[in-house]
Amino acid sequence: MKTLLNLLALVAVASLLIISGLIGYLVIDGRLNSQSAEQIAKILRGESIAPVATTQPEIAATTQPATQPAATNLSFQSIELQLAQIERERKEISDRYARLKDAEMKLIMDREAMLREKNEFERQVLAQQTISKDEGFTKALTLYTQMPPKMAKEDFMKLDTDIVVRYLTHMKKQESAKILKEFKTPVEQKKRQEILEQIRTLNVLADQEMVHNEK
Repeated sequence: MKTLLNLLALVAVASLLIISGLIGYLVIDGRLNSQSAEQIAKILRGESIAPVATTQPEIAATTQPATQPAATNLSFQSIELQLAQIERERKEISDRYARLKDAEMKLIMDREAMLREKNEFERQVLAQQTISKDEGFTKALTLYTQMPPKMAKEDFMKLDTDIVVRYLTHMKKQESAKILKEFKTPVEQKKRQEILEQIRTLNVLADQEMVHNEK
């Protein structure tokens, strides 16, 4: 037991010498200052030491202001980039809207042009049809006035009443009267009555229109 204690004491002394030599080497080499070496020696001797004030806050305090301008510059640059991106997007949207309005206006103009062309075409077709009808009516009227009244009556029985009325009202009264005398059968008399009623109605309307124009 005594031998073991002596051995432990020898090891402790050897360790102390080694640590002391290492501390001395670090001091000579400049890696350890005298204040730190003294504190280590006190620890080895079992003495209490005062806590060493750290300079980290001062370093942080001194270095932090130096980094703030750089961070601020980066923030300003980021804002400028975002504003530039927003401006580009706004301009792109504005250009698209302008192109859309131009296309819409062109579509409206094209549609109006098509409507004008369609109306003009329909007007020309209607005018041509009217001319054709008038020419056909004139030829048929001449034919009915030249044929025997009985034959004209046979054709009128096959036509609508309003068409017959148009032919008769464009004839001389003597010619129309000769044709109307040929309506003798009950069916023909009924047709004749319808024709005369429409003619009287047209005459009344014509008289009313004349009176209105005179006023």
